[in-house]
Amino acid sequence: MIFIVGSSRQRICYPTYIIQNFELLKFPWLLLEISELFLFIITLFYSIKCSYIVLKVRTFHMNLSVLTVVLIVQFSEILVAKVCSWPYETGFWRLRGLSNASLTNTTLKQWLTDDESEMIEVIDLSTDFPFFFSGYLKLHYAISVSNIFLVIAVERSFACYFLNDYEKKSRFWIAVAIVLVDQMFNLVVAYLFFLFYFSFFYMILITAAPNLVAITLLLYSRHYNLKITRIHEDYAHQSNYTLAARFQAKENVKCFNMIRMVLISLIGILIFGFTTCFALYFNIFPQADSLLNLCMQAVINLSALVMCPAILYSVDSFRNHTFLCKKLKKKRENTSITPHVSTVKNLELMKETEIHFNQLTNTWI
Repeated sequence: MIFIVGSSRQRICYPTYIIQNFELLKFPWLLLEISELFLFIITLFYSIKCSYIVLKVRTFHMNLSVLTVVLIVQFSEILVAKVCSWPYETGFWRLRGLSNASLTNTTLKQWLTDDESEMIEVIDLSTDFPFFFSGYLKLHYAISVSNIFLVIAVERSFACYFLNDYEKKSRFWIAVAIVLVDQMFNLVVAYLFFLFYFSFFYMILITAAPNLVAITLLLYSRHYNLKITRIHEDYAHQSNYTLAARFQAKENVKCFNMIRMVLISLIGILIFGFTTCFALYFNIFPQADSLLNLCMQAVINLSALVMCPAILYSVDSFRNHTFLCKKLKKKRENTSITPHVSTVKNLELMKETEIHFNQLTNTWI
């Protein structure tokens, strides 16, 4: 939705298709609003659970854990945006700064356009500041989510560069630097998108570019770490890398498995989101505008509902860790039979132990 501000003719891009949709407060649409509320509660639960487990279970380096939690905590941003925008979306509050007063009691529908005559004109932004502020927060959150893979790819690149001692040293400056640069980029890009300095095509291009860089870095890093892992499994090359380097390489490979699950979930979100946007843009299902708009808002607001479970269930130590029910879990574990470790797992453990003691022997010699 594009607004144009008074005499300055400044354009404002707001990520929605319908506002002042009065039917959302009536049956049966009210049920969808209640369903969305429950989805927000579930998303908040999974965000807290994922943040807690990622910090509690030291599966990866602390830098990666901190970056993951920072990205998850950003869900609070969309909660603030939803609280600010919901009254305007449902028509509970009306836009008071409209130049055309007759539109105050009208459901407003509009998609991206370059034609000023089709834009919604407002006198200024201060009159409906909560509404426009929520639009900026939504754009910032959407851009932050789209850059998740670049953040992880850069951190894993550092893990590959400092392969021999990355696990031994904290190097917390890496996480701080990545967060600062990422947030500055997101704030600037969200501001430019909010002021509609770019057309829809260039918005997609700017959003896609960091992900192409991220995929390139991740593929190269994965290839490099798999190569090191294979070398360590070859007894003829035991002395090429230290045990710490081998551990870090295996950690990186494990991280790539997690990223693959998150990538699949994000691709699914993007496909669903773009399909909804095109359906709204070409007005394919005019009778379902309200439903499609809710779906588009869900893609923006509830992406954490898909990504948090993807993170939790892609790593064994995350999946097996208890949350809010430790006592019950411990009681069950005490009465259960110890699982049998497979022969393949035993052989792998024996191999790792032998490599470890070989390296210790070389060190003492």
